[in-house]
Amino acid sequence: MNQIIYITFFFFLFAFESKAESNMMFEKANQLYHNKMYDSASTLYTQLINDGYSNSNLFYNAGNSFYKNEKIGLAIWCYKKALQLDHNINIQDNLALAQNKIKDPIYEQKDIFFIRWWKAGYNLFSVNSWALISLFLFLGAMTILFLIKLKTEFAISKRVIVSLFSISFISLFFMLVKHINEAYYYRGIIIHQTNFIEKHTNKNSVILSEGVEVEYNGIDKDGIQVILPNGQEGIVRSRDFKKL
Repeated sequence: MNQIIYITFFFFLFAFESKAESNMMFEKANQLYHNKMYDSASTLYTQLINDGYSNSNLFYNAGNSFYKNEKIGLAIWCYKKALQLDHNINIQDNLALAQNKIKDPIYEQKDIFFIRWWKAGYNLFSVNSWALISLFLFLGAMTILFLIKLKTEFAISKRVIVSLFSISFISLFFMLVKHINEAYYYRGIIIHQTNFIEKHTNKNSVILSEGVEVEYNGIDKDGIQVILPNGQEGIVRSRDFKKL
């Protein structure tokens, strides 16, 4: 019992010290940024991100430091990561400013309307949120069935129970679709200007500007297979692609 207490104590002590150290590093990076030492600031922000720290302020400040250093690809990546955590208007505005600096933007090819609806449907919530919705609805339906089984005065239409089960299974399905898309069909940012080798011609068809958002499509011996916003498929160097 004492060993468990000691282990727990040292675990929380280590977590507290690690948190305090990361806060100090974050404040130091902020100070460097305010002193217009953008390169040094971005180095500290990057170290925190690589160490696994994740919050919107960290990504936002890192994006600002990269923007000041004219590293547009990394700035856009940081702003996009920040928006995944917080839809703050300042983040959106700075992202728009950074995207306007992309030298040769590639405009997205619009999906057919029902595909847009489908994507909007499963992207409505995160994987965890879909899982919780499915679980609560399923438990709710099971609880109602249990109360009916006990022959209590709890009266409810069978249609309600069927609806709860149906929405629960739909939510579970959306959770699986969302998980598969995040795990295997995620998006990323071109963080350095790079050659784009078209898939079918095997030639350098275009030079991709940093900041262009692409869809991951697998790994190739020559790099990362991606799909451009206009639907064109090809390969870029692994070091030039950063997963969102």
